[in-house]
Amino acid sequence: MRRLAACVCAIALIGAVAGCTAEGSSSTTSPSPAPSGVVGPSATTTVGDPGDTAGTLTVTARYEPLCFGDPATAPPTCPTEPVAGVEVTLTSVGGDRIATATTDADGAAAFVVAPGTYVVVAGAAGGPRITPRPMRVTVAAASATTVTLRYLSSFQ
Repeated sequence: MRRLAACVCAIALIGAVAGCTAEGSSSTTSPSPAPSGVVGPSATTTVGDPGDTAGTLTVTARYEPLCFGDPATAPPTCPTEPVAGVEVTLTSVGGDRIATATTDADGAAAFVVAPGTYVVVAGAAGGPRITPRPMRVTVAAASATTVTLRYLSSFQ
């Protein structure tokens, strides 16, 4: 049984979703500093000396269980839950490891990086979960970029 694209694309976890693919979704907003009182990842990994034009890349890992419903009447609801303790690796487009972080209790990890294009590689999560494919993401100067890693149910 295949999951409906409408169910998969209907979930926007942080900010606006600019695109929706089988691997995940990403969005870019600006500026990068979070307003006072906004809760983000419990730890942020700074990569090297990103300089004054650094951007923030926030990675959120979410588990999406199998959805059921009649697509003719309405798309089914897909409750999600955070995936904590997952190792997230940031690499160059050429495959060189740049940094690694572990998702917190909310399923989030963050990197402060120089502007550029990176690949986000998700680690395996326990249970009946399919590990997302690596995602290419571009971080603009002085911006905040969010990537959602969608761990789908292996009971599909």
